[in-house]
Amino acid sequence: MKKLQEDSPILVVDDLGEMRMTLRMTLEDLGFTNITESPNGEDALKKFQLNEYALIIADFKMPVRDGLDLLKDVRDRPTGRDLPFFMISGAIDRAEAEEAIAAGVTDFIGKPFSADIVERKLKQVFELDRPRDREDG
Repeated sequence: MKKLQEDSPILVVDDLGEMRMTLRMTLEDLGFTNITESPNGEDALKKFQLNEYALIIADFKMPVRDGLDLLKDVRDRPTGRDLPFFMISGAIDRAEAEEAIAAGVTDFIGKPFSADIVERKLKQVFELDRPRDREDG
């Protein structure tokens, strides 16, 4: 199982600033400190090409380049083939979900979401090494 630590780099992609802020705050509440934001798939792809990330969380529907196109672009690169990629959406239809699964999405997170849901989804994919998981004495 892959390890996700509090300083692991995470890329959050959503066209709505409020949603990026909500995701950032949720991840920070879970103990993560190295979060990069991106307003669309085009900008996210540029950041992905220049940096290494341990996780990408991207909105499904965005202008410029949507989450599905970003997922396909990430999966086409050697460094992105096994990269955990979560798709977040308020509503996607069955065909869209099937296309994302075929493209290699790791999992889906529905909007609205809670920190507990995000944490549960991450624990299904990662071994989490964060202070919140360790007991004091």
